Amino acid sequence: MRPRPSGDSVRSLLLLLLLPFSLAAQTASKQTCTVQLPSNTQSSYSCTLPNPVTAGDTLVFEGVAQVSSITDTQGNVWSKDVATQQLQFWHAAAQAGADTITANLSSPGGMNGVFAEYPPTTGVSVTSIAGGSGTSPISPSITTTSSGILIGFGTQWTNSYEAPVSTGTGFSVAKFGPAYLEDELVSGGTFTASAVYSHAVTWYIGAAFLNTVAPPGPLNFNLTTKLVSCVKCDRTDDSPLQGSIVFAQGQVSNAFSFAADGTVSVNVSINMTADPVVFSVFLDDANGNQVTGSGWQWSVPRSSLSAGVATLGTLKFGGLAFTRNADGSVSFAGFLP
Repeated sequence: MRPRPSGDSVRSLLLLLLLPFSLAAQTASKQTCTVQLPSNTQSSYSCTLPNPVTAGDTLVFEGVAQVSSITDTQGNVWSKDVATQQLQFWHAAAQAGADTITANLSSPGGMNGVFAEYPPTTGVSVTSIAGGSGTSPISPSITTTSSGILIGFGTQWTNSYEAPVSTGTGFSVAKFGPAYLEDELVSGGTFTASAVYSHAVTWYIGAAFLNTVAPPGPLNFNLTTKLVSCVKCDRTDDSPLQGSIVFAQGQVSNAFSFAADGTVSVNVSINMTADPVVFSVFLDDANGNQVTGSGWQWSVPRSSLSAGVATLGTLKFGGLAFTRNADGSVSFAGFLP
């Protein structure tokens, strides 16, 4: 038998859904940091990712250098996938937290490289790395039948010239000085990376594929409660709210109408494909207009939301009271007994 949820846990979830309490900033699904020091003669190069890393995500490195090992402040274990013509590709399964990553060189020299964070993966494939010098194009390719993230990467060693890199239709291009990192969500096929340079430069280019972990299915949340408005809010002048409570996520919104006594049954299917999960809750009046003072957006870590709903299950709760302000807006006034 599932334990009966405590009053505190129920109140916490209702506060999460309805009230504008601040949440800690959440990690972006992808971020990068770069090293661009081709003229230096250091033995190691470090950079710090702008935001804390999400546990289980995949960290990657691509760059031109003779890298002997990669370490970071989270103690992640980095694996070298391939190294050809100096261009190297490494990856690691991430632990959570702020992370500074260091590439250690086998001998002092320069480096052009990009570190990046991606969603969790079940495997990494790297093929067709090639390099050379001059102005001739080069076109390594990679074929996959899986769904996942395709990465095109390249760099030029001669830093004084531009080196346009094209990695196929649909790619978003991120250029970091002499280093390039392009990525696209794909469902299989053969993909060709290509580079053509207008000046005689030394260049390296390749392609990688991340087999992404399937996103979780939707999370269902059920709640029966009551909402009232009041002026004195001493429980002597409670009036049942009329209209509806609206749950919105992305382009999808669902309105749940209040009964005559202010009770409402909420049955929400929450899309869990993104992390964090972003949604908003607001109140509509009887005419379908949003009530001033309501409308709260949330950005909640997927694991926290999943754990909370799994613990609480289907809820029936006394309710919430909102103060009716003179300007027609509402503000939270407390919990009903």
